[in-house]
Amino acid sequence: MGGEPLAKRKWVRRVVAAGIVLALVAVIIASRPSSSQLPPGPMYQGKSAAQWFALAEKTPRFNFPASESGQAFLALEGDVVPWLVLVIQENSISRFSVWREKLRGSLPAPLASLLPNFRLKEASQRQEMAFQLLGLIGEAQYNKVMDGAPCSSRVFITNAFPAFRQGLRSPVDSVVNTALGALTSLRFLAAPLAPEMVAIAANPKNPDRTVAAEALGSVGAAASNAVPALIKLAASADVIERDTAFRALGGMGPAARAAAPILAQALADPDHECRKTALRALCQTGLTPDAALATLNTLWQGTNVWYRTYAGLALWNHDRQNTELFQATARAMHGDGIALLSTLATMGPDAAPFIPELQAIAASPESNPGIRRVLRRLTNAAAPR
Repeated sequence: MGGEPLAKRKWVRRVVAAGIVLALVAVIIASRPSSSQLPPGPMYQGKSAAQWFALAEKTPRFNFPASESGQAFLALEGDVVPWLVLVIQENSISRFSVWREKLRGSLPAPLASLLPNFRLKEASQRQEMAFQLLGLIGEAQYNKVMDGAPCSSRVFITNAFPAFRQGLRSPVDSVVNTALGALTSLRFLAAPLAPEMVAIAANPKNPDRTVAAEALGSVGAAASNAVPALIKLAASADVIERDTAFRALGGMGPAARAAAPILAQALADPDHECRKTALRALCQTGLTPDAALATLNTLWQGTNVWYRTYAGLALWNHDRQNTELFQATARAMHGDGIALLSTLATMGPDAAPFIPELQAIAASPESNPGIRRVLRRLTNAAAPR
């Protein structure tokens, strides 16, 4: 009699276990994998967007923007944005999808062969390519905004932001990484997505936090809510994380003045590149703490031209009546290239006294679109509100 209930319980457990397995298999079978066929999309030079996309997938990424396929998508510009969003949506990957594929891989080969292949690798690669293309188009539209030129399409890159939000939540790290890289190209246009990027940068366990920090720095002052998270990242023991945090804080200009004491301390960072990044970022905030003056004066009196240039600008931020420091920075604007000019543009209204010098540089025969964009940024920032 005593063994009868025990046997019954074992039988019930077996039935339940079998039911769970069958249910899981049914879910796997019922779930439909993403389609391998892309919709054709808009046409350019006799080829559909899908054909150009297939060509882009075969192009090395480092050579992609200048490639024939890259130029085709730039020519299509906003007209192809809805199609790229569709590619991302049709190749969406949920956490359940990842788990489902892991389960499929754990099944015996005969059983696994009966189940559909969900092509997660193919889906993630398509999403990554679509985000890369959106970044290319977004950068082109950003440059047109800065140049005061009209976009060739009514569809703006901001129409793709729901797809970007989807990408930033992806369980596939490479998709998140690529989406963040694309947002870096959008600069301040990506400001509406700053909360999602801050959440990634603030998570110490997220492998993409440095890429998110870099993207936030490119957004600039519009992402100033990220400053506390970036200050924490700046205290990291990891050199790359510190350097990225310093650069991102600098990209926010005066909006990151709360980080000036941290940047001043970083002038003594054990890593040479971190010290350089921190010095440039300190200049960009427009605020130089008294604690940094001794180090800056030493650099100003040294022989290294780069350190002299940026130390002089940081010292001028502390004493803007100093004619010698102002003139030294004005002279350096002609020789340091776009980096110093971009630093001044990030400073915003604080750098307004340098506008006449920058106008002269922009008007010279050696000028280029990048210099003129810097001038426009600085002029706009210094304009009365």
